[in-house]
Amino acid sequence: MNTFVKLFLSMTLLLAASAAALGENISVNLPNGTSWRGDTTEKVTVQYQDGTQVSGFVTRSADLYIVFRIGDGPDEQLVIPLSELVAISSGDAAAPVAEESSEDTGGSLVEPAGAATKPVAGEAKDDTGGKGPQGVFYLPLKDAPYGGMVGDSIRVQEIEEIIEQADKAGPGQIIVLDIESGGGSVPEAIIICERIQEAKDRHSFVAWPGYAISAAAYAALACDQIVFKPTGRLGSITMHSSGKPVSDEKEEKWITMLEHTLEEAGRSPHLARAMVVNLSWLSYTKDPVTGKCTHYNEPQGVPGEVVLSWPNENCVFTADEAMDSCLAIGTAKSKEELAKVLDLAEWNELGTGQDLYDDWHKTLIKAKRQVTLQKVELGLLGEYTRVKQIKDTIKIYKDWQKLWKKAPNFCLYGGGIPSYDQLEKMIEELELELRNMLRRP
Repeated sequence: MNTFVKLFLSMTLLLAASAAALGENISVNLPNGTSWRGDTTEKVTVQYQDGTQVSGFVTRSADLYIVFRIGDGPDEQLVIPLSELVAISSGDAAAPVAEESSEDTGGSLVEPAGAATKPVAGEAKDDTGGKGPQGVFYLPLKDAPYGGMVGDSIRVQEIEEIIEQADKAGPGQIIVLDIESGGGSVPEAIIICERIQEAKDRHSFVAWPGYAISAAAYAALACDQIVFKPTGRLGSITMHSSGKPVSDEKEEKWITMLEHTLEEAGRSPHLARAMVVNLSWLSYTKDPVTGKCTHYNEPQGVPGEVVLSWPNENCVFTADEAMDSCLAIGTAKSKEELAKVLDLAEWNELGTGQDLYDDWHKTLIKAKRQVTLQKVELGLLGEYTRVKQIKDTIKIYKDWQKLWKKAPNFCLYGGGIPSYDQLEKMIEELELELRNMLRRP
């Protein structure tokens, strides 16, 4: 290798290393008119409207949310709604804040996400490249017992894992999302939708909703096909922030995003507005020969026009309405019936989707119980000496720091506990107080 080539390669490696070290330039525009500019390697602190602060790294910025990394683990990624933030500043979090924060999400979205071939019905490529019985990668997306919705109970991490498992099996897999949820976080729903869309060039996604409301409906509408459970419901994708209506501008952005999602999945964008805004009209006509449906946002007054949603009501599809209006390709009350709707010879479940669901929900339920009991314990410490109060409080705060590592989604969306860095500062203050007490004669 001549000297020029060596020099060129050295400079190339140096430039590549420098680019990696500098990170990617990124900017965030907050709703209050302030903005932050930096790169993905710069540690910053985000501050919520209630005073909560979280330190980490902004890895992505979008119109309605940012993706925020608080650690090095694959699960330590948070989706934070911009509407809940008042500031982003360089450096670590400063002052501690109130411990508890909770909100009732109800049935609305909450602001706090070589060419492959589609599967042919009844057959798919196996690991050896030959043809074999079509398998299904099945993943439950369901609200956890004792509370939990899209954001903490239903996360993007499990979807990313099941997609990775399907990728290992080769292109053309079927991924079934079994959806039972009353809604949740806008940003988490957007991230979930984006992950689905990114993988749709390699695999086919089937939504199987029993109860898919708000954020859960958004995820279902991103899928290639929808098969309802007989008593299924889907819709009511309304939006609010901490229980209050969002601005018209924000609502229009959300409607536009939903319209794009519907169009990308081959569905009418007219479905969006009727599911988001009450003062909307949705109807359709159906070609008696082709069976093709045409949807409208204004009354047509033509024979055969069927009204799905009148003004002053929010559109929620039943199974029958979804079937007749071309939203769903069928109904199924069991996995075996679902296999028939998908034109599969049998239900052949692949991957570990059920285990992914079970493992996370065990962690989530345990975390909820732990925090609930420890908050009660903190409330009873007033009966003891200050030394015991400090020692027991430090132990609880350190347990909560472990939860931020193990279950960041729960800590952000439903835990009602201070951030990891705030807990660190609170622990330091308590330890200092304890040391001063023990030094006294």
